[in-house]
Amino acid sequence: MTIICLGGASSVGKSTTCQQFATQYDAFIVPETGFLFEAPQLEGKELMMWLLERQIDRWHIAYEKNQQHE
Repeated sequence: MTIICLGGASSVGKSTTCQQFATQYDAFIVPETGFLFEAPQLEGKELMMWLLERQIDRWHIAYEKNQQHE
């Protein structure tokens, strides 16, 4: 299965588009970072590193789901 990543500004239709893909192609959606993880009280470089690590976590979720689907 192909992994598709949508990114962009808030409120431009990413979630709606993902829902349409999921419905049409029986796809799995990896939820946004804010839905998967509790936001830490970090700032600056520490916050950027935390966000990067969570994106890597989300990629791992996508990869694992990809292994389960044809």
